[in-house]
Amino acid sequence: MVEVRLDTAAELGLPGDCYLSLRIGDAQKLSRLSASRTYIFPKGADRRYGKIEVFQRIGSCGVDVDPDNKGSRQVSIGLGGASELRLNVAVEARAGAGPKTTTTAQSAEATAKNARAAGAKDYISKTGIEFYLAE
Repeated sequence: MVEVRLDTAAELGLPGDCYLSLRIGDAQKLSRLSASRTYIFPKGADRRYGKIEVFQRIGSCGVDVDPDNKGSRQVSIGLGGASELRLNVAVEARAGAGPKTTTTAQSAEATAKNARAAGAKDYISKTGIEFYLAE
């Protein structure tokens, strides 16, 4: 494991929507730019150098990632001014993530929780509240 601590040398007055990326080998960490941050990386294959990049958000949007909703989603991201990025998003459940074996008591409790969760998901889906909370 390698621990890297980054501290800003001076206050730069950067906008609040800046992000810092630190990459060592195949591992990359991304976080909001802050005065001090510590990153922990797995031991890189004898890497002696990394790469630091600073990004600024130019647009964002919410997207439905529920694999139960079939088909691709189309999203538009405003990029400031009249520019817009349109993306097609495909979401699929991955195979091999099957359910675990449970006892009868655990199964009954899980069924009750699933019913409550299904009701909550249905409410969230109907009202679209998740989109507003995600922003």
